[in-house]
Order: sequence, then structure tokens, then C-alpha cells
Amino acid sequence: MVNSYSLGGYLLFRLHPESKVFIDPRTDLYGNEFFERYLILLRADEGWREIFSEWEIDYAVLLASAPLRAALVREEGFVEVYQDGKYAVLVRPLPRFEALIEASRESDGRE
Repeated sequence: MVNSYSLGGYLLFRLHPESKVFIDPRTDLYGNEFFERYLILLRADEGWREIFSEWEIDYAVLLASAPLRAALVREEGFVEVYQDGKYAVLVRPLPRFEALIEASRESDGRE
């Protein structure tokens, strides 16, 4: 998973230990180099695809305004399964997410 920095603490609390967060507010644990690479990824700056591929990310929990959200939908083929104007959840179209993708299509009337 990749997540927006501001969501990291909540996601860590809710998902640990089943899922790992990409980043949370404990930036001192990650180091400057990691944080700089994270910012490249989140902003979808030059080089973001390489970082994304390196981490083998299958889903994202992001602020809806994050440039990475738009890049994933547009360029990487992710499916947005949730969006409420503030937050968005995107998944790769993989078998393990099939039910989630189908449920989101049904709720949007896109059957």
C-alpha cells in the first residue's frame, strides 16, 4: 500500500499488523532519503514510476487531491473503488480485489 502521509497514523492504528503503511507521522524512523523519495512519489514528479515499481504497490489510500491519485488512474490502470471528495482508495485490477471492484461498480451504477 501507498498512503498519504496524513493518513498514516490512522491506517497504522486500524490495519496493523495485517497491512503495513507506506509512511506515517514518525518521519524520524524513515530518514531523509526515504521521505524525499516518498514526496517524489506522492507528487507524481519525475521518477515516480520507478519508485512505485520498486515497491510493488497494489493499492493506495490517498487524499483525493494527491497528484499520485490522478496519475494512477490515468497512467497505471488502477481502479478507484472509493472517493468521497476528500479521500480515495485505488486498487490494481487483481483477482484479490475483484469483489471490491465489482462492489464499487455496483454502487456507482456501472455494472
